[in-house]
Amino acid sequence: MSIKLKHIFLVTILALFINANVYANYKDKDTTLTIETQQIQNNLDSLINLWYIKLAINNDTSINYIANDSTYVLYDSIIVQQLQAIEQEVKLTYNDKVKAFINLYANKRHRQVSSLVDLSRIYDPIIESALDKYNLPLELKYLPIIESAFNQRAVSRAGATGLWQFMYTTGKMYNLEINSYVDERRDPVKSSDAAAKFLSDLYKIYHDWTLVIAAYNCGPGNVNKAIKRSKGKTNFWEIYNKLPRETRGYVPAFIAADYIMHYYKDYKIVPQKNIFH
Repeated sequence: MSIKLKHIFLVTILALFINANVYANYKDKDTTLTIETQQIQNNLDSLINLWYIKLAINNDTSINYIANDSTYVLYDSIIVQQLQAIEQEVKLTYNDKVKAFINLYANKRHRQVSSLVDLSRIYDPIIESALDKYNLPLELKYLPIIESAFNQRAVSRAGATGLWQFMYTTGKMYNLEINSYVDERRDPVKSSDAAAKFLSDLYKIYHDWTLVIAAYNCGPGNVNKAIKRSKGKTNFWEIYNKLPRETRGYVPAFIAADYIMHYYKDYKIVPQKNIFH
């Protein structure tokens, strides 16, 4: 089979198996940027309700986890420099959309970010190992922050489950066991390996990490449609308005998550002491 035919085959298979599942995740939602922001806030808020987070908060008297009353001013020039300093393979563009999500993390969800920083110490080695196995950028480890806020028991209204929010069919496509007794979408090791393989397959199609991140959220079929409607443009920000509305907020949210996980100390966010340490 020629390389071109293999490429077409891969795109077709991914589109057939994934787009139907992604559509199920969208069809009952008001997919505005505001709703995307609300979904991320809901994920962050649900994190606080996990028993081990509650226990850690109650037991750790050394830190005040109540959200900081002060509001940090976001200086564009400083944030641009900071993003440039951490940028690796994924392009970290800064604009008003990204700024809105940075503001969410820095000023509105202090306590939740404190939990995320702590949980990252548990999940980062697992996720980085999977990403390294497929030679993927390690900064993709921040995707589960957007997907589930590092909640391996998270389940969306459409049934997407686990850290990486796999739908049933996509999970089966990537060899995750899902039945009445076992759901490997909730297994951090196995789901991270499946997610890394999925991301690797998407990169073989797009060769652009922002498009890969977008396709992880809305499926390659929707990204392909956006490219076609944009007359062949393949820059995320140039096809932005042609993407599903929820996906428009997904990449900015990822960039903001990457940022806050590097610079949380600048906003006086202290990692929570988790009971598993």
